Amino acid sequence: MGRKKAVEISSEEHLMLLHEKIINKDSLDHLTEWVKDLGYDMGRSSIGRYAQEFNKKIEAEKEYKALSEEEKRLVWLYRNMNKQKRELLLHELFFEPPIGRYVFCGRYAK
Repeated sequence: MGRKKAVEISSEEHLMLLHEKIINKDSLDHLTEWVKDLGYDMGRSSIGRYAQEFNKKIEAEKEYKALSEEEKRLVWLYRNMNKQKRELLLHELFFEPPIGRYVFCGRYAK
């Protein structure tokens, strides 16, 4: 038996209130009770998983905002590369090219 969708809240207002409660570090039991009082049928584990994922997104957003403009451009560039180019870039960053040659995007130049 698979998991149900983590949180199925149809009202945008209720979802915003849930996010606010998660940010304010309300207890999981309180969140579960609150969601059930609104008439939604969701378990404690589902709400806990949702809160955990939401907190990860909030932390990632905070970290991104703390980056310099140059770092933000690099993040954008990396996210917009296809998988093959990302793998090549990582390989070039962590493994040295042959002596006397420079590597750029998978090509060697003298």
